Amino acid sequence: MAKQTGDEAYLQLDDSRVGLPRAGPNKWASCIRIVDPFMLQTLELIEFENNEVVFSHFIASTIGKQGETFLILGTALNPTLKPRSCSLGFIKTYKFVNNGQSLQLLHSTPCEDIPMAFNEYKGRLIAGVGSILRIYELGQKKLLRKVENKNF
Repeated sequence: MAKQTGDEAYLQLDDSRVGLPRAGPNKWASCIRIVDPFMLQTLELIEFENNEVVFSHFIASTIGKQGETFLILGTALNPTLKPRSCSLGFIKTYKFVNNGQSLQLLHSTPCEDIPMAFNEYKGRLIAGVGSILRIYELGQKKLLRKVENKNF
């Protein structure tokens, strides 16, 4: 038997025993994890399925009702990075409940591109969706589009 070089031996290693499992091309995974920093325990874990990826997040405290805090996520289904595209984007709105120890999904608002940036303005949510800047208001079943500017 011939002696193997380091590179040849590396190629024969069993992936299930060495390193992390690797997904195929264009396969993604994302999750939200709420951790108690004092006890170092996971309080809640929400995993996204169907190749949905979280690209951006924002914690909003002045949209909606007073005293409520929301987690806003920008997600995309089946994204590609170069060129940047996706089959469908979403702005997901979660409400912090149980003194911030868990999340409740309020709604998932579809959009045509990846939501990459968020901020608050006068009780409303500003979102950068692709090359569009939009202002949303918190509705009961989804975010309500109030204003948008496509001239960027």
